[in-house]
Amino acid sequence: MLDRPVVVAARAAAREMSAQYGPRLEADIEEALRGGGTGPPDQYFDPVAAASLIVAVAQFAYQTYTQHKKDGRRPEAEPVVGAVRIERRRYTELTRAEEQIIEIVTAEVVRAAAENEPDGDAAGC
Repeated sequence: MLDRPVVVAARAAAREMSAQYGPRLEADIEEALRGGGTGPPDQYFDPVAAASLIVAVAQFAYQTYTQHKKDGRRPEAEPVVGAVRIERRRYTELTRAEEQIIEIVTAEVVRAAAENEPDGDAAGC
């Protein structure tokens, strides 16, 4: 089961990017979420592939967010974006579309995770 901030962020990113990837992106996100985000494919040329990438990025961004929080760092979007980029670049060269997906999804993850905090404080202080 996916963490709530991952689901919220993936859905918000799908709404934001549906103009670029088409109206089916939101449905494709729902399908990817039901599948548990099994991981991104190697190519991102269609909405289904983009949906898989969005869910995978959301999962990794949330893991990074929670690790930053555990380490006592303020989990803000830019450091989390950087960590996601570094991890993805270990396996492939990022396209501009992938960079955009990482930026949008990570910002949504940080926002959703902060809203999910009991006191609404992203730093946990």
